[in-house]
Amino acid sequence: WQEALFLLLIFPVIIFFFVILGLAAQKRADNEYRNFTVLNNRFADTLRGMQTLKQLGLSRIFTKRIYETSERYRKSTMRTLTIAMTSTFSLDFFTTLSIAVIAVFLGFSLMEGKMSLFPALTLLVLAPEYFLPLRTFSEDYHATLDGKNAFTEVLSVINQKKTSEISALKVPAIDSKTVLSVHNFSFQYPDGQQPALKDINFLVRGFAKVAVVGLSGSGKTTLLSSLAGINSGRGDISINRNKFLNFQNTSWQKQIIYIPQKPYIFHTSLRENIAFYQPDAPMEQVVKAAKAAGIYELASGLFNGFDTMIGESEQSLSGGQAQRIALARAFLASDRHILLFDEPTAHLDIQTEYDLKQTMLPLLENHLVFFATHRLHWLKQMDYVLVMDNGHIIEQGRPRELLEDFDGKLNELRKELTDEK
Repeated sequence: WQEALFLLLIFPVIIFFFVILGLAAQKRADNEYRNFTVLNNRFADTLRGMQTLKQLGLSRIFTKRIYETSERYRKSTMRTLTIAMTSTFSLDFFTTLSIAVIAVFLGFSLMEGKMSLFPALTLLVLAPEYFLPLRTFSEDYHATLDGKNAFTEVLSVINQKKTSEISALKVPAIDSKTVLSVHNFSFQYPDGQQPALKDINFLVRGFAKVAVVGLSGSGKTTLLSSLAGINSGRGDISINRNKFLNFQNTSWQKQIIYIPQKPYIFHTSLRENIAFYQPDAPMEQVVKAAKAAGIYELASGLFNGFDTMIGESEQSLSGGQAQRIALARAFLASDRHILLFDEPTAHLDIQTEYDLKQTMLPLLENHLVFFATHRLHWLKQMDYVLVMDNGHIIEQGRPRELLEDFDGKLNELRKELTDEK
């Protein structure tokens, strides 16, 4: 009974000390985890962009930064491990000390002849099992720290207040007679000091092909995200004289195919990735879309064909192959007549871009197209151009008119320079 009474009394004492140590360890571990996440993302982003940095001649500058970041990453990792090991050691120390006290009690009982050897050994063997739930709980806390922090971040996104509601107003189907008018459209990010888009005005008719050009950071991606209904924004929008405040509209979004710079490839089969917009499409149409997008050869070379798992840690894809899968989605979703391209060939080499362009050109027919790009050779296929700078549209018009206007301004500048000389 002495051993049983000791075990009964020591259990809440260990829990008390464990709570005190655990709270201190948790606070430090959470702080280190946030630092760990920032360093991890910065390190990974720098490595991914090393090829671009090398092309710009900045690789040597960033090499030192990578070393400094990796050192901070290492130290942060070691601090996190130290906290975990210290917390576990503290608990192990108390439980081991308690088992040692039990062994002393049992030793005195054996020496005095109050207990035989077999029951004493049985108690000594079972004593560690008595503290096993506490030891397991300590290990589980550190093992689930990543999941807990990730879940907290997910909840912070889910619990964000909605800035606007999705409109259910009926948007007319886009066809060759559609007139889209955008007047005084503006958008500002919640944490932004200045509007990302301000006083956007343009008008397009039918299946027009609109190029959106400008320097990096001029607002091209923000404009396309607003057209896709990802950003809310506010303005006077008219589609065949039907008035709307923004593009966050269910029937509008059901007519859109959005192809960003890096299309998202889901962790599922190649077939289901292609049939993203049309999940019930028959296999014959999926194959036809794959051939039109030039991805059929990839499927033929895979072990399970169109049933091969791709995305994430499964079958890896190049940038061009990912873009072709996004194009196959567009070919398959023939009922969607609005195409939004956000620099789809920005990260591809010249040969891959040329091959991809030949695939994309047939897709542009019979679609209202907004095409953000830095590559001016795309302007030959465009009907209208929006030139953006700092969230404004500073020029717009037909490509030939803008080029002629540019040539005229360039000649005037040359003349002024000549006169000054």
